[in-house]
Amino acid sequence: MGSQAPTRSNLLTTVCLIMSHVRSLITYLNGAVDDRVIPIWNTVAAIPGHIRDETVVLGCHRDAWVMGGVDPVSGTVSLHELIRAFGVLLQNGWKPLRNVVIASWDAEEYGLIGSTEWAEDFPEWIQRNVVAYLNVDVSVSGSAWHASGSPSLAHLIRAVAHDVPHPTVGNKSLWDARDDVGPFAEVAASDAETLAAYETAKKVRLGPADTGVGALGSGSDFTPFLQRLGIASLDQGFGSTLGDAPYHYHSIYDSERWIEVYGDPGFHRHVAVAKHMGLTALRLIDSIILPLNTTQYAFELGVYLDEYVSF
Repeated sequence: MGSQAPTRSNLLTTVCLIMSHVRSLITYLNGAVDDRVIPIWNTVAAIPGHIRDETVVLGCHRDAWVMGGVDPVSGTVSLHELIRAFGVLLQNGWKPLRNVVIASWDAEEYGLIGSTEWAEDFPEWIQRNVVAYLNVDVSVSGSAWHASGSPSLAHLIRAVAHDVPHPTVGNKSLWDARDDVGPFAEVAASDAETLAAYETAKKVRLGPADTGVGALGSGSDFTPFLQRLGIASLDQGFGSTLGDAPYHYHSIYDSERWIEVYGDPGFHRHVAVAKHMGLTALRLIDSIILPLNTTQYAFELGVYLDEYVSF
């Protein structure tokens, strides 16, 4: 018996039924969403150093839309691994040369509120004492490692990445992971137009500098430190490529299950981010002379100025 074409009456009935379900869902969500105005809480810890007026700050936010398996739990996991490593160093007698401050920011998703309020509460202290801010937000949402930072930190970021092992491939470094592709790379490569657009966007993100370290803009908790107070800052993580499984940003599918199956089976990339952040922090904390390259800062300013004038 052949199937019959739907009648106008059947279509109207189906549409009405769908609309009824939508209205029920909206009513449920309106009742389920907690829209109260309540306090937010930053959690901040410090390790005193020998030089009391120089401090390295490390931070990650902990609030999320829905479950936040990637954003920000992946970053929080890497930061917690770093904290545990600092604990082992302290148990073995380590005394940092400079102070260390570690922050878990609240309400980042509502407009960087936690970090911004902290920066606005202590601007004079931060500008006098903080030598660098190291941020992690999303440790892993794909296969390719990337780092963005102030020009004065670019050479340090790159040098440390050469010293950290590749998370999944022997005889390679974390720096080599910038060119990693996901498990579906062959399928992605078949679409030449999309591939060309992806490569163009990648070059734009890196900017005009020759360091391989991109410029920071905004969008995470480094913003008040860098853009408001002028503190040298870093942000890093593994990002999506065309060959990776889709990452459903800020959705119910941003879950631990996605991380375990698609994002980082074995959590090797999470560990690599912790290693890079930790080694970068230690070189800033314990170097007699701060490894800040002001010449690179001047060079990049000149490059941007030349581009602006020519434009």
